[in-house]
Amino acid sequence: MFDRPPRSHRVAGYLGKRNRATDEGSYPRQLHRLLIDGKIFRHTRRGKGGSVLIDASGSMQLDNEAIQKILNAAPGCVVAVYSGNTHDGILRILAQDGRQVDKQYIGAPAGGANVVDGPALQWLSKQAKPRIWVSDGQVTGVNDRMSAINSLECVGITRRHQIAQEKNMDAAVKLLARMGRPRG
Repeated sequence: MFDRPPRSHRVAGYLGKRNRATDEGSYPRQLHRLLIDGKIFRHTRRGKGGSVLIDASGSMQLDNEAIQKILNAAPGCVVAVYSGNTHDGILRILAQDGRQVDKQYIGAPAGGANVVDGPALQWLSKQAKPRIWVSDGQVTGVNDRMSAINSLECVGITRRHQIAQEKNMDAAVKLLARMGRPRG
Protein backbone atom coordinates (compact mmCIF):
# COMPACT_ATOMS: atom_id res chain seq x y z
CA MET A 1 0.00 0.00 0.00
CA PHE A 2 2.87 2.43 0.70
CA ASP A 3 5.12 3.71 -2.05
CA ARG A 4 8.22 5.58 -0.89
CA PRO A 5 10.11 6.73 -3.97
CA PRO A 6 13.46 8.44 -3.44
CA ARG A 7 13.12 12.05 -2.34
CA SER A 8 16.16 13.55 -4.00
CA HIS A 9 15.26 17.27 -4.07
CA ARG A 10 15.92 19.39 -1.00
CA VAL A 11 13.16 21.91 -0.26
CA ALA A 12 14.06 25.30 1.14
CA GLY A 13 11.53 26.63 3.56
CA TYR A 14 9.04 25.62 6.16
CA LEU A 15 5.43 26.25 7.01
CA GLY A 16 4.63 28.89 9.57
CA LYS A 17 6.56 30.21 12.53
CA ARG A 18 6.18 30.32 16.29
CA ASN A 19 7.14 33.10 18.66
CA ARG A 20 8.29 32.54 22.22
CA ALA A 21 8.83 35.16 24.89
CA THR A 22 12.32 35.22 26.38
CA ASP A 23 14.30 37.37 28.78
CA GLU A 24 17.32 37.62 26.47
CA GLY A 25 17.64 39.45 23.19
CA SER A 26 18.70 42.66 21.53
CA TYR A 27 15.42 44.32 20.58
CA PRO A 28 12.57 44.49 23.12
CA ARG A 29 9.30 43.68 21.35
CA GLN A 30 6.90 42.82 24.17
CA LEU A 31 7.22 45.63 26.69
CA HIS A 32 3.82 44.80 28.19
CA ARG A 33 5.44 41.74 29.81
CA LEU A 34 8.05 43.74 31.75
CA LEU A 35 6.14 43.69 35.05
CA ILE A 36 4.64 40.23 34.50
CA ASP A 37 7.68 38.01 33.95
CA GLY A 38 10.38 40.23 32.46
CA LYS A 39 10.34 38.36 29.14
CA ILE A 40 10.24 41.37 26.85
CA PHE A 41 12.18 39.83 23.98
CA ARG A 42 10.81 37.51 21.32
CA HIS A 43 12.48 34.47 19.83
CA THR A 44 11.04 33.29 16.51
CA ARG A 45 11.25 29.61 15.67
CA ARG A 46 10.46 27.84 12.45
CA GLY A 47 7.20 25.94 12.32
CA LYS A 48 7.25 22.17 12.32
CA GLY A 49 5.15 21.91 9.19
CA GLY A 50 2.14 19.66 9.00
CA SER A 51 0.65 16.99 6.79
CA VAL A 52 -1.23 17.04 3.49
CA LEU A 53 -3.04 14.06 1.96
CA ILE A 54 -4.19 14.36 -1.66
CA ASP A 55 -6.96 12.26 -3.21
CA ALA A 56 -5.82 11.59 -6.79
CA SER A 57 -8.88 9.63 -7.90
CA GLY A 58 -10.58 10.34 -11.21
CA SER A 59 -13.32 12.47 -9.64
CA MET A 60 -10.72 15.01 -8.48
CA GLN A 61 -9.46 15.54 -12.06
CA LEU A 62 -5.96 16.48 -10.91
CA ASP A 63 -2.99 16.87 -13.15
CA ASN A 64 0.64 16.81 -12.10
CA GLU A 65 0.83 20.62 -12.11
CA ALA A 66 -1.95 20.86 -9.51
CA ILE A 67 -0.13 18.43 -7.23
CA GLN A 68 3.09 20.39 -7.75
CA LYS A 69 1.27 23.53 -6.54
CA ILE A 70 0.54 21.82 -3.23
CA LEU A 71 4.16 20.70 -2.92
CA ASN A 72 5.31 24.27 -3.51
CA ALA A 73 2.80 25.68 -1.00
CA ALA A 74 3.70 23.17 1.72
CA PRO A 75 7.44 23.27 2.36
CA GLY A 76 8.39 21.34 5.45
CA CYS A 77 5.16 19.32 5.37
CA VAL A 78 4.67 15.63 4.80
CA VAL A 79 2.76 15.41 1.51
CA ALA A 80 1.23 12.18 0.22
CA VAL A 81 -1.05 11.27 -2.67
CA TYR A 82 -3.26 8.19 -3.01
CA SER A 83 -5.41 6.41 -5.56
CA GLY A 84 -6.24 2.87 -6.50
CA ASN A 85 -7.77 0.42 -8.91
CA THR A 86 -10.94 -1.53 -8.08
CA HIS A 87 -9.37 -3.79 -5.42
CA ASP A 88 -6.38 -2.09 -3.85
CA GLY A 89 -4.61 1.24 -3.76
CA ILE A 90 -1.31 2.96 -3.17
CA LEU A 91 -0.35 5.84 -0.90
CA ARG A 92 2.79 7.55 -2.22
CA ILE A 93 4.79 9.90 -0.01
CA LEU A 94 5.90 12.84 -2.15
CA ALA A 95 7.62 15.02 0.46
CA GLN A 96 9.00 14.41 3.92
CA ASP A 97 11.83 15.72 6.12
CA GLY A 98 12.51 18.69 3.83
CA ARG A 99 12.91 16.59 0.68
CA GLN A 100 10.68 15.98 -2.36
CA VAL A 101 10.46 13.33 -5.06
CA ASP A 102 11.44 13.82 -8.70
CA LYS A 103 8.74 15.03 -11.11
CA GLN A 104 8.32 11.55 -12.57
CA TYR A 105 6.72 10.39 -9.28
CA ILE A 106 4.25 13.27 -9.00
CA GLY A 107 0.78 12.15 -10.00
CA ALA A 108 -1.73 9.41 -9.25
CA PRO A 109 0.19 6.34 -8.01
CA ALA A 110 -2.44 3.83 -9.23
CA GLY A 111 -5.70 3.90 -11.22
CA GLY A 112 -8.51 6.42 -11.01
CA ALA A 113 -10.42 4.83 -8.12
CA ASN A 114 -10.39 5.73 -4.43
CA VAL A 115 -10.62 2.36 -2.62
CA VAL A 116 -8.13 3.31 0.15
CA ASP A 117 -9.69 6.49 1.57
CA GLY A 118 -10.06 4.98 5.06
CA PRO A 119 -6.53 3.58 5.39
CA ALA A 120 -5.07 6.76 3.89
CA LEU A 121 -6.92 8.89 6.45
CA GLN A 122 -5.73 6.58 9.24
CA TRP A 123 -2.18 7.22 8.03
CA LEU A 124 -2.83 11.00 7.99
CA SER A 125 -4.21 10.87 11.55
CA LYS A 126 -0.78 9.73 12.77
CA GLN A 127 1.12 12.56 11.05
CA ALA A 128 2.02 16.00 12.39
CA LYS A 129 -0.63 18.69 12.81
CA PRO A 130 -2.08 20.64 11.09
CA ARG A 131 -3.56 17.93 8.89
CA ILE A 132 -5.19 18.68 5.56
CA TRP A 133 -7.11 16.24 3.36
CA VAL A 134 -7.60 17.44 -0.22
CA SER A 135 -10.61 15.47 -1.45
CA ASP A 136 -14.04 16.00 -2.97
CA GLY A 137 -15.44 13.62 -0.36
CA GLN A 138 -16.48 10.92 -2.81
CA VAL A 139 -15.39 7.95 -0.71
CA THR A 140 -15.46 4.44 -2.13
CA GLY A 141 -14.56 0.93 -1.05
CA VAL A 142 -13.77 -2.35 -2.78
CA ASN A 143 -14.86 -2.44 -6.44
CA ASP A 144 -14.93 1.38 -6.26
CA ARG A 145 -18.48 1.40 -4.89
CA MET A 146 -19.81 4.22 -2.77
CA SER A 147 -21.10 3.26 0.65
CA ALA A 148 -22.62 5.24 3.50
CA ILE A 149 -20.55 3.19 5.94
CA ASN A 150 -17.28 4.18 4.24
CA SER A 151 -18.35 7.82 4.12
CA LEU A 152 -19.28 7.85 7.81
CA GLU A 153 -16.00 6.18 8.71
CA CYS A 154 -14.03 8.89 6.89
CA VAL A 155 -16.10 11.69 8.45
CA GLY A 156 -15.46 10.15 11.87
CA ILE A 157 -11.71 9.97 11.27
CA THR A 158 -11.56 13.61 10.15
CA ARG A 159 -13.48 14.80 13.21
CA ARG A 160 -11.66 12.66 15.77
CA HIS A 161 -8.21 13.59 14.52
CA GLN A 162 -8.78 17.26 13.59
CA ILE A 163 -8.28 16.83 9.86
CA ALA A 164 -9.34 19.79 7.71
CA GLN A 165 -10.91 18.80 4.40
CA GLU A 166 -10.53 20.99 1.35
CA LYS A 167 -12.62 20.17 -1.73
CA ASN A 168 -10.09 21.30 -4.35
CA MET A 169 -6.46 22.26 -4.84
CA ASP A 170 -7.02 26.01 -4.98
CA ALA A 171 -8.76 25.98 -1.59
CA ALA A 172 -5.95 23.87 -0.13
CA VAL A 173 -3.27 26.24 -1.43
CA LYS A 174 -5.15 29.20 0.09
CA LEU A 175 -5.42 27.38 3.43
CA LEU A 176 -1.69 26.64 3.43
CA ALA A 177 -1.00 30.31 2.65
CA ARG A 178 -3.14 31.37 5.63
CA MET A 179 -1.34 28.93 7.93
CA GLY A 180 2.04 30.48 7.26
CA ARG A 181 3.99 31.84 4.39
CA PRO A 182 6.69 29.60 2.95
CA ARG A 183 10.14 30.77 4.01
CA GLY A 184 13.35 30.15 2.18
